[in-house]
Amino acid sequence: MTGDHHYEKIYDAIKTRYTGKDIILVTPHHGGYAGNLTIGNWLSEFNVIECPISVGTNTYRHPSQNIENLKKLQKSKPQITQDIGDITFKI
Repeated sequence: MTGDHHYEKIYDAIKTRYTGKDIILVTPHHGGYAGNLTIGNWLSEFNVIECPISVGTNTYRHPSQNIENLKKLQKSKPQITQDIGDITFKI
């Protein structure tokens, strides 16, 4: 679920189905504001969380609004398409 879904809606939809698993959270709203990102809940529920951000040049300052929280969630700087181009995951 991506686009304008809020973090809390995504969390509620997946928390019991993927407990203890590694997940890829395609960051909502291009890494911008998408509700509350409760870091503690996510970190206690999932093992590894990757937070790729799909964003290009824009006037909304995406992804600056949540980049610090996403760094904490992923425990490193998320990959951002604007910086590195396409992001590929082997599943």
